[in-house]
Amino acid sequence: MCSSHKVLRCNKKDRTTLLTFKQGVTDNFSRLSSWSTQQDCCAWEGVHCHNITGRVTKLHLQPPYPYSSNLAGECNLSLLLGLEFLQFLDLSGNDFHAITTHDNFTASTLHYLDIGYQYHTNHIDNLQWLSRLSSIKYLDLTLIDLHKETNWLQLLAMLPSLSELHLSSCKLNILPSLNYVNLTSLKTLDLSDNNFNNELPKWLLNLSDISHLDLSNNQLKGSIPQGIGQLKHLQFLDLSYNQFKGSIPEGIGQLEHLQLLDLSDNMLWGIIPSTLGNLSSLVTMKIGSNSFSGAISETTFSKLSNLKVLNLSNSTFAFHLDPTWSPPFQLRTLYLGYTNLGPNLPEWIYTQKSLQYLETYKALEFHYLMEISLGELYKTLRLSGFIPQCVYNITEMVELVIPNNGIYGEYEIDVFTKGHDYEISFDLLHRTIDLSVNNLSGEIPSSLYGLILVHTLNLSYNHLTGTIHKKIGGMKTLESLDLSNNKLIGEIPASMAAMSFIDYLNLSYNNFSGQIPISTQLQSFDASSYIGNPELCGAPLRNCTTKEENGKHIDMDARNEEKRETFYVGMGVGFAVAFWGTCGSLLLIRRWKHTYYRLLDQLWDQLYVTFMEAADYVGLWGKTRIGCNLKNKEIIMAANELRVPFSY
Repeated sequence: MCSSHKVLRCNKKDRTTLLTFKQGVTDNFSRLSSWSTQQDCCAWEGVHCHNITGRVTKLHLQPPYPYSSNLAGECNLSLLLGLEFLQFLDLSGNDFHAITTHDNFTASTLHYLDIGYQYHTNHIDNLQWLSRLSSIKYLDLTLIDLHKETNWLQLLAMLPSLSELHLSSCKLNILPSLNYVNLTSLKTLDLSDNNFNNELPKWLLNLSDISHLDLSNNQLKGSIPQGIGQLKHLQFLDLSYNQFKGSIPEGIGQLEHLQLLDLSDNMLWGIIPSTLGNLSSLVTMKIGSNSFSGAISETTFSKLSNLKVLNLSNSTFAFHLDPTWSPPFQLRTLYLGYTNLGPNLPEWIYTQKSLQYLETYKALEFHYLMEISLGELYKTLRLSGFIPQCVYNITEMVELVIPNNGIYGEYEIDVFTKGHDYEISFDLLHRTIDLSVNNLSGEIPSSLYGLILVHTLNLSYNHLTGTIHKKIGGMKTLESLDLSNNKLIGEIPASMAAMSFIDYLNLSYNNFSGQIPISTQLQSFDASSYIGNPELCGAPLRNCTTKEENGKHIDMDARNEEKRETFYVGMGVGFAVAFWGTCGSLLLIRRWKHTYYRLLDQLWDQLYVTFMEAADYVGLWGKTRIGCNLKNKEIIMAANELRVPFSY
């Protein structure tokens, strides 16, 4: 016998609570249009219920993507926290101008709460309500102004199950210096972008299970404590953009699980400890923009086989690396700006075949640089020497920018392309090579034209010589080409007529000569694209004169003249041989001679009769020049090209 049971749906109390919440918010994009009495509340958008009890357990009310379909107005957080069986609540990324709370709720089942990234919420006055979230494990209050709450750490310490805490950009002023805080379950702590101006407190070193610690972009002072090595589970450590002094503690080398270490932009000094070479799990190491001294040797990187990102910029240490050293890693990103590199890039860089981003700016010879497999090269190199003639293995190049323009912040860049300056973000960058305004000399290597996916090529304001190789026509995706203000010579290759996507062209102020190739694309630019080349002619410049056109073809005419002379000489020799071979035989052999004369008489009689009939037919008399083509059996009367067939 089968027993049946009724599945409960949409608890009436929960439905009433949700409808009350909806009435208090502004829903400009009808995000909550399904929240009506016409549907079961467990079928409403963003609402999830237990499949047996029908009680609401999860609310996903974040917009589908940033700045879209945001809920606005006032958010009564206490109302939602009053849902008795709620375990998950995500209100992040909305546009609530106020979040209100009170203490008359119970939320003992809530595990996950995210109300961060509210674009217009000014502040939350107090965090006393947190004490009621006894089961909370994940808490994100990013960008919520908490500057009025001075006891935030003590309140958080009352949450024994808390394992992930995000309080970034909350305008917190003090990182309390308590000896002990009961946050032993904490695995992720993000306190970045606040206003802390004190030293690291001791309680941070008691977070024995911590794996992710971000204290970047504060005003933290003092030294990095040696006890940092006690945090054995640490995988992510970001202390960048602070005011730490002293040396890197040796104990950091004990963090065997560490994958990211960022100590950049502090006031650290001293030598780089050799124990950094023990961090075999390290993927990202950023220690640039400090005051380090001493030397870096192979020992520093001896076990860093997983390293992908390395930042050593703005440092005064020396590189004591064997020229034949081959690193155990393959980098994607390398920052070497304002370091003591010497006149050339170190040889070990050429082993980095996966390199996508190289930052190096200082007086630096450009020899051999392009042999590196670069994907992105952004910062300025004030460059000299030759662009090497080498095989490029960077056909997937995204960005090579080395002009006299600059970087603004980490996410924006100035690029000069298509005759204009643009400030664009990295996600909008297209494939660009910009080596303009340097001291580069020599010829443009033909292998450069093999980068067929490049959109912008700018080599202007250098001292480049030689011609443009015809391979440039293979750069089908090129949209902007600027070779102006160099010393280039020769003709503009006819292959450029095939570059149909180009919408900015500047070849001005060189020494190009000859006629501009005729194509719809090349003639669409005005004269400013070609001026400053005295020997260049053709639309949109002046028309080419006969002298210029003859000069263009003089070599061809000379070659044709040589061919004609050779032909005539050969023909003369052949005629002589044939004449004397035939006539000599006729003169010496009597039987052949008589046969020849009889044939000639018959041919002439036949020719005369045929001509007279044809002339009488077309009415041609007088001095009409005729000729005969014996091979094709035709008489050709040249005055009107009349061709009359005959036979013999």
